[in-house]
Amino acid sequence: MSTTQPIRDKESLQKFKNFYKTQKPNPRNYAIIVLGLNTALRISDILNLTSEMVYDHNKVREHIVVKEQKTGKINRILLNREVRKALNLYRHFLVKSAAYKTGNPYLFPSPYVSQRPLSRYQVYRMIRNAAESVKRKGESRRFETGGTLSDYFPLSCGASSSSICRSFLAAMLSGCVLRWKRKTLRAGMGSSSMMG
Repeated sequence: MSTTQPIRDKESLQKFKNFYKTQKPNPRNYAIIVLGLNTALRISDILNLTSEMVYDHNKVREHIVVKEQKTGKINRILLNREVRKALNLYRHFLVKSAAYKTGNPYLFPSPYVSQRPLSRYQVYRMIRNAAESVKRKGESRRFETGGTLSDYFPLSCGASSSSICRSFLAAMLSGCVLRWKRKTLRAGMGSSSMMG
């Protein structure tokens, strides 16, 4: 029986992240992975993003407002430079797509069904292919469909354990990073490398 293991070393994380940028160039898939790793959004929330939520005319917005599908919470999320760059690259691909030209509002429109986003299964296959690229000999790299990409790749937020990473991302998204740092330091879980 195989178990799900996160990618823990930075080199493998970079290889995973850049799979659809360098090895098998695909701006859509690259944008999904970069967006997922940097925002801690669930796949369902990423797929429900619309072009209007992310782009202001021809420019990528600095923040997006997302109502999480699972929890119903409304979050304002900063799009860092890496995400904006990936989304800008993807926009050139998106505006040429047939789905966009026919008025599909989704950021990641389905190429097969009008007025729908990509399916979770399509994204699962895409992520699984990228994860296979970093698999080591004799190692199983299964990707589960629940949670966020950041849950599976804890180094994307600089932590050494996925539970600390999830706590940090949740605190970051709710705007209480300083409280999280103090609480973590008091609990003895923090390290100077994470706090820097």
